[in-house]
Amino acid sequence: MVFFYFIVLSAIITLTRRGVSATAGCTKSLALSIPFCLVGLGISIDAASASQATYQSNEMPSEISDQSYPTLSADQSVSSGPDQLASPNKAGDLTGAYDNFITMNLKSGPVVIQLCPNKAPNHVQRIRDLVQSNFYNGLAFHRVIDNFMVQTGDPTGTGSGNSNKPNLQAEFNSIKHVRGVVSMARTNDTNSANSQFFIMLADTPQLDSQYTAFGKVVYGMNNIDQIKKGDSRNNGTVVNPDRIVSMQLGKPKELTIETFACE
Repeated sequence: MVFFYFIVLSAIITLTRRGVSATAGCTKSLALSIPFCLVGLGISIDAASASQATYQSNEMPSEISDQSYPTLSADQSVSSGPDQLASPNKAGDLTGAYDNFITMNLKSGPVVIQLCPNKAPNHVQRIRDLVQSNFYNGLAFHRVIDNFMVQTGDPTGTGSGNSNKPNLQAEFNSIKHVRGVVSMARTNDTNSANSQFFIMLADTPQLDSQYTAFGKVVYGMNNIDQIKKGDSRNNGTVVNPDRIVSMQLGKPKELTIETFACE
């Protein structure tokens, strides 16, 4: 027994000399639980009272406190029908309401976005113009925060790039930032939206009337859900991110979808 106590005492002395202690371990654990600060889009969401969030197009949510994002229920799905076509990377022949739909092809399958020109005519026209010029083809989803949103539209993949077109005047409207809604990213300058946009993975009312929403995913939301997530401790930055295969105006002929009311 004396020998046992001698061994324990020797171990404690050795660990103390090396700077290892139970207190240090606790300190490290506590440090990990301290709310983290995310540099970028200017979004500040407090866990207790979600304060006004601010997206920036040149960097993503700027601050996200110790936030638990809402868990989605089955009835919040915005997709309609099966989310896979015969070929997962190709949307097939496009048709119907040509100007009011965009098909975004991902490695996981096609996504159809309905545009709302009655709510944000200038932003919708910008998206149409960029899609027609193949601007978005191959661009990365450079910041993705699980249960929050995915962001793309930066040709540099860093969060600080835009198209060479002029920035847009804000067109804030009544579209709510619910799961599936597509909205324009911007800096702290209200009138700085350009080419970057984000798609909501969960309802986030703090963004309502703060960003210009211009459409909604009406097909293939589960393909959006499969986009590679980033590290929320690093502002959602994604290492080796997934990319947009291509974007085209129109929607596949073989799809029957529920349209969005744009209200």
